[in-house]
Amino acid sequence: MWIFSIMLAPLLLSANLTKSTNFVYDTSNGSIWQDSVENITLRLSHKEAISYCENLTISGKSNWHLASKDEYSTIIDKTRKDEHQINRSFKYSMPVDYWTSDTTWRSFGRYAYYVFLKSGSIYYENKTYKKFVRCVK
Repeated sequence: MWIFSIMLAPLLLSANLTKSTNFVYDTSNGSIWQDSVENITLRLSHKEAISYCENLTISGKSNWHLASKDEYSTIIDKTRKDEHQINRSFKYSMPVDYWTSDTTWRSFGRYAYYVFLKSGSIYYENKTYKKFVRCVK
């Protein structure tokens, strides 16, 4: 019974996401995720990604930030059998690297974490590399 409950957890989280025009709403925690064409066209360094999110205004909504590893864990869907491990509510997604707001002590703080949406796994890389961006509020 315990294993069965764990396997259902991602499905239960998925039911709390609702797609809107440029957003995906998470009714379980009140988060609003950016879901627009910029999520598949804009590649930035880590510093640029943070600034982009902080300055973002979509449909009058501001106060965005670059999503953290923990926030990404709420939209990862490892039950999917295709190459996208993000919840199906998201229209604009690539099975590639998306920066998180989290950094690491490695190399004197020159590295930050990213989520690889093809596998839903977290890795780290030099902050100067260009990666895709997804903001949340």
